[in-house]
Amino acid sequence: MSAAEAVASHGLFRPEALEAQRRAALGRIQVNTPLAHWAISGFVIAFIGALLVFLCLGHYTRRATVAGTLVPSAGLLTLSAASVGRVMRVDVHEGQHVARG
Repeated sequence: MSAAEAVASHGLFRPEALEAQRRAALGRIQVNTPLAHWAISGFVIAFIGALLVFLCLGHYTRRATVAGTLVPSAGLLTLSAASVGRVMRVDVHEGQHVARG
């Protein structure tokens, strides 16, 4: 097949070049992301960033157990129990002095 016969059968341009020109005439393909996706992505990135900052810089209160007597400096002292329970009866009254045993 000679060059003249190839031009006559396919035209002056390759079919791929003609197809590319036809697609370019239709316009550029553009994918738009909805604003909600951007907002959700931003929230997730901010949350992960805050979590990483907390894990790197955060600390918790140190717990210490000490033996001794609690003496209030002024007024009444509020104490909380170490474990959960129910008071079934009270054998003393407010203001009464108590001793061990």
